[in-house]
Amino acid sequence: MLKLLMKILIIILIVSFPSTSFAQSPPQMTTLSKDQKAPWTGTLFNPEAIVKMITENEAALEQCNNNGQEKLDKEKAKCDFLQERAKIVAELQKQQFDSILKIKDKEIDNLHDIIKKSNSNNHVWWFAGGTAIGVVTSIAIFYAAVEITSEN
Repeated sequence: MLKLLMKILIIILIVSFPSTSFAQSPPQMTTLSKDQKAPWTGTLFNPEAIVKMITENEAALEQCNNNGQEKLDKEKAKCDFLQERAKIVAELQKQQFDSILKIKDKEIDNLHDIIKKSNSNNHVWWFAGGTAIGVVTSIAIFYAAVEITSEN
């Protein structure tokens, strides 16, 4: 209940307290003649000073815009350069990959041709040689076993 009363009190204070009391007074302007008293305290500018102030502000704004545009143009040119460079590098790498792939394909074709040209009747000789070595090894082992048992 106490919290509810506090909330209501805060809302009433916020709504009833004028927020404009902290605001500054709005800018005031009046034209004065020579020897005329100013209606409030402040700084008095003659028309030439006002023109100079406006011109300087406009020139500063234009220079700022020009500098910003110049920087933007530089960054765009740099970005375009880097993008074009990346495209060129990618194209060169693709060409390099393609040429290496062609060389490897040629090497594979050459090896296939060499295999085709070789005599395919060698398998008979490999079989005969393997059989002969197997028979000789078996006879040697049998002979060694007979010699060992005859000594005992």
